[in-house]
Amino acid sequence: YIIRTSKGFSLIELSIVIAIMTVLASGAMAAKGFIDAAKITKAASAIETTRLAIETVIARRGGQWYNPIQGHSVYHGDLVARNLVPEMPWSIADITISVAAVGNETPEVTHILPIYVVAKGPLVQLRALFERLESHHLFLNSAPPANTHCTPKNQPSALPHDIYQHNFCFRRSL
Repeated sequence: YIIRTSKGFSLIELSIVIAIMTVLASGAMAAKGFIDAAKITKAASAIETTRLAIETVIARRGGQWYNPIQGHSVYHGDLVARNLVPEMPWSIADITISVAAVGNETPEVTHILPIYVVAKGPLVQLRALFERLESHHLFLNSAPPANTHCTPKNQPSALPHDIYQHNFCFRRSL
């Protein structure tokens, strides 16, 4: 018998190594997709929690949106003070929920304005979040009402450092 000494890898050995690396790489990419989807789900849940917190404050006021003592309707400070949300701004992965509710308005127009939940983050994640919220029965951004600050689909405001802002709007249930 002749013993052959080889100083390299055979074509079959290289093919096996490349196949193993391909399987590992595709698993890593799939895991990243699952992680990104989980972040969007968590952010959508936080937005829904914020929206429900606003509705809870209004229900505790007997359905009155406008508070004449404070001179406004509901602010994010009201939600934190009542322990309805953990904090504001509320950070979920790369998305920050910075403002919730409606601003200073008079009692005459309060009933027609939507609930605002402002989210800031990377464009790709905000678009995915928008698509996730589109199926919500109170979501208004798909066809935003006139004279509101609701952000239409695929038109978020650009901020510095590749961050974008989306004003998500919901019809009031009370």
